[in-house]
Amino acid sequence: MSSRFSKINIIFARLMNFTKNTNKIKTIIIGGVGRSGTTIMGKIVGSLKNIEYFYEPITLLKLISHFEDIEKPVWKDLFETCLHKDLLINSLAGRNMNFNSGDDSYIYNIKDRNEVGNRLKRSFRRMELIESAETKIPSFKLTDLIIKIPEIQGIIPNICTIVMVRNPNDTINSLVKKEWFTDANLNPVNPPPVMDFNIINNFRIPKFVPKEDYELWINANEIERCAYYFIRINEILINNKKSLSFVSYDELIKYPKHILKNICNKFNLSEGKKTSEIISEVKYRDRERRNLLANLRENFIDRIRVIEMEMRTLGLTN
Repeated sequence: MSSRFSKINIIFARLMNFTKNTNKIKTIIIGGVGRSGTTIMGKIVGSLKNIEYFYEPITLLKLISHFEDIEKPVWKDLFETCLHKDLLINSLAGRNMNFNSGDDSYIYNIKDRNEVGNRLKRSFRRMELIESAETKIPSFKLTDLIIKIPEIQGIIPNICTIVMVRNPNDTINSLVKKEWFTDANLNPVNPPPVMDFNIINNFRIPKFVPKEDYELWINANEIERCAYYFIRINEILINNKKSLSFVSYDELIKYPKHILKNICNKFNLSEGKKTSEIISEVKYRDRERRNLLANLRENFIDRIRVIEMEMRTLGLTN
């Protein structure tokens, strides 16, 4: 009888303290300027053994965007509950997997069919899921909100972050193609891009733009806004480089196996069943790209040059 009660007490303690125990679980966040390679890096990391990867989880991203607005103990509890008790547990139970093959978050992009099938065979007891979760590392992707992670590491120090960087001309070309920062998309009457904005003078201004640059943003053309976005996010990340790990997208597409090895060594990870397949698909795609840097204002060009110099010295690409 006593052993039975002892087992019940252990289970109860794990259930009550799961969020506290997750302080020991490393979380890997992938981020960077949009169009810098965060999606492919998410697929690579998501395929690694014992990683549970979530593609831009909307509730978690909204919570991160309001980091300054919520008392820190409450914010930390909400973050850990959302990531571990909701996303992680439900993923292991097979409840929140995406089977739309056209989406970037399609589950078979990163997990093999046997692993997914085993999760869908039966219902799991909560204790089973908690025990399984203790062996997993949750990971998720974001873009411009990555600039908030160094502050968040102050209250959740077990977070590890992979920042993707890409050469400025290719990044800006890709951003222009997406049309995120056209006058039309920044008009509040139109559906917004997936980004947090302030509405100033009936115009969308992303929250990463400080007040002193509102007028610059409103009066800039689309290419200048894309360049400003590249500059602003990367400058903040470089200023916090000691707490972040950087990967060059340009190096990744040249030497994917080398970058994979560096990532696994850095975070003590190993390849999963889909990893080699994903790595084999990473390659340079020759597309026509305009030189969009030539006509930028001189101040922008100078700041981009400084960022490029910093990028050559950073992180996991060496």
